[in-house]
Amino acid sequence: MTAENSAPSDKKEIRVFFAAPGDLAVERRAFKKTVDSLNGVFGNAEHVKFVFAGADDSTAARPRGAVIDDLDSCDLFVLTLHRRWGQYVDDAAPFTTYAEEEFHHASARFKATGKPDLLVFLKNVNPSQLADPGPELIKALEFRKSLEESREIFYRTFEETKHFEKELERHIRAFVKGDLPKYPLSPEATILPLECLEAVEEAENKAKRSAERFAENGEPEQSRRAKNAEADAALARQAAIAASKGNFEDARQLLAVAIAETTSEEVLLLGLEFYQRTGELRTAEDLMNRILAIGGESAVRPYTAAAFGNLGLIYQTRGELDKAEEILNKALAINLQLANDEEIAKNYGCLGAVYRKRGKLEEAEQAHRQALTLHQKNRRQEGIATECGNLGVIYRTRNELDQAEEMFLKALAIDEQLGRQEGVVSAYVNLGRLYVTQSRFPQARSVLAKAQSLIAQMGVQSMAQHIQQWLESLPAEA
Repeated sequence: MTAENSAPSDKKEIRVFFAAPGDLAVERRAFKKTVDSLNGVFGNAEHVKFVFAGADDSTAARPRGAVIDDLDSCDLFVLTLHRRWGQYVDDAAPFTTYAEEEFHHASARFKATGKPDLLVFLKNVNPSQLADPGPELIKALEFRKSLEESREIFYRTFEETKHFEKELERHIRAFVKGDLPKYPLSPEATILPLECLEAVEEAENKAKRSAERFAENGEPEQSRRAKNAEADAALARQAAIAASKGNFEDARQLLAVAIAETTSEEVLLLGLEFYQRTGELRTAEDLMNRILAIGGESAVRPYTAAAFGNLGLIYQTRGELDKAEEILNKALAINLQLANDEEIAKNYGCLGAVYRKRGKLEEAEQAHRQALTLHQKNRRQEGIATECGNLGVIYRTRNELDQAEEMFLKALAIDEQLGRQEGVVSAYVNLGRLYVTQSRFPQARSVLAKAQSLIAQMGVQSMAQHIQQWLESLPAEA
């Protein structure tokens, strides 16, 4: 007998309403596919059945009264937006589109009754379009910004349809289990690397000095170009500040203008750091290819090596490990010629991660040890902590648990001394996994609770909730 046939007949119905403008037909189909899939094993296990409410392609042709009835009876409302605000209609007044009317109706009902729960998924917009938006996109951007400022509606961004499906499934599962984040939502800050911000500030100051010098020398065209470079760097700096406050929509729009026509490699690298952290890998890849175009792929220069190194990380994140290894070796070759120990160490560390993902643990250990040796030689404590953590993961994978614990504790001690919160959290989580493997549940609970506390202070609510669920899954103490 199959799980489908043995499932209980008294399933709780969950009515799900999907709203999206016409430019998201692919996501509409993906929504239906995902919800249908959840009605299988997951629905049987949780004794629930998902029912579509206003989710098919004929929604707009139905009487609005019927659509409003669906909104009034749904348990979960899902809105997805990209570049369009929706087709303007007369019978949705005072709203301008059906999608806008449906969202505000569901939102008002939630505020009054606590139902339905609302999920919003925003498809990333190409920066070139953000830099020069038309009326439709301006409305969509204003809505995105209002969502972020209110902190009252849970939303996520995505780049491709497969990412949308993954995020949608994850959050519908969380909804069923009662694990969606509580309202109001806390802002999640993104702190970009200090060295990138300092490089942009220096580029801004340098461009300002150049503009003044060209003006004094009677060279107006060169002065204009320098002023443009100064403006690009200033916008990038403002974007970094916005990101650090959790204002991602402001950061996105500022960066879009900053990178639109810039040839500043400092600005492009700062943009890369932002887009990597927000999962906008296609844009991050484009920025690095622009750096390669500026200097030439064969040039032996730091920016070329940095572009190759970052492309390697992007390919690694995508799971394109052959490509990642090839590109990282190009970065390593340039840095070896430049005798840049710090970047050589970073390249070895990244190659070690690729080897580990490919199951080549000996090569991974060798690469991480080469990185560790260089960091120790130059007394770079942050790099030492990172590589100790990487080696600890390899030892844990090999089941060499005593050596793994030793490495994680070394990483923790250094990161605590440096006040490096992200490193401390990583060490606590690694130790937590190790202690769970060893059934040392009190120690696991202790370090994971510390990790959760730090994550909450950093404002990363989703990760703090994940740690909480992990803590709750641990066996109760005797």
